Amino acid sequence: MPVEPGKVIREMRVERGWTNAELARRSKMSPGQLSKLEKGQSNLRVPAIFKIAKALNLKPCLFFMTASDREAFESVADLRW
Repeated sequence: MPVEPGKVIREMRVERGWTNAELARRSKMSPGQLSKLEKGQSNLRVPAIFKIAKALNLKPCLFFMTASDREAFESVADLRW
């Protein structure tokens, strides 16, 4: 099953207890734009990937990994930005 980066971003946001508006504010993006990215209704472009990753304090590559891959990666690498 292919990884959907928008869903991963949403998972990471929800894990932190952040609203869409909070992540939008921290990433300097509009809430509407972020919502479309999370739902897969808009293409995730490199600048947005970096803005969101920095706001979440995570490495951008995590958005493209399955949950099991993220767990394995977490055990051998520093996931923080």
